[in-house]
Amino acid sequence: MNRMESSTHKKDNLLCASCHLTSPIFDGLTDEQKTSIRNASCEVLFEKGETIFKQGAPMTHVISITYGLAKLSIESSDTKSIIIKLVKGDEIAGLTDVTSKNIHHFSMTALTNLSACFIKLEVFHDLIKSDSAFAFKVIQQINNYHYHLYDKLSELVNKNVSGRVAGTLIYLCDEIYHNQRFKTALSRQDLADLAATTKESTIRVLKDLKEQKILLCTENTFEILQKERLITIRKFG
Repeated sequence: MNRMESSTHKKDNLLCASCHLTSPIFDGLTDEQKTSIRNASCEVLFEKGETIFKQGAPMTHVISITYGLAKLSIESSDTKSIIIKLVKGDEIAGLTDVTSKNIHHFSMTALTNLSACFIKLEVFHDLIKSDSAFAFKVIQQINNYHYHLYDKLSELVNKNVSGRVAGTLIYLCDEIYHNQRFKTALSRQDLADLAATTKESTIRVLKDLKEQKILLCTENTFEILQKERLITIRKFG
């Protein structure tokens, strides 16, 4: 019995049977369409640190995060990785791969305990082909991913380490935790991978920001004290 079968067997698929398909991408579907998705889905539970899918592996399911936080990363041959984005509850992971060659172009790892709904890829494809409104939502989501990737590439090319770390903190504040004070599941190495720099450089920048009273950080708790100054560092760094 594989990981997916084992996890869903323990839950007897009760969650999938009562699932309301929390991702906004499913809003507007008919009851019949939602039933079709539920019948082709199963819940999988992951613990912090577990791999959800691996870069280069065949894509057989679309993954909708029910709760928890995960990272999407590109891995290189020398074991280094760059975190492209974080994925949280109610999001669909890896939509950019749905219409590709059915392989994962990123790796996805749980940063917290996480629940994910695995939807069979062929059922998702059928829904795209038969429902133009749903297909348009998928295109919008893919475009959002691409915009994020363009911004990420621009930061890598044009920003120095301070600018990238500042951008990472603003990303966590505005898009992940929606608060200038947040406790994160990311390690210092994760922060470095998100900023595309080294762990040592990340720690140095965090120390500098703390000394300038722009940031307060204790272990994994952060508070942005002067957001406008941090935005300036991101912009001109």
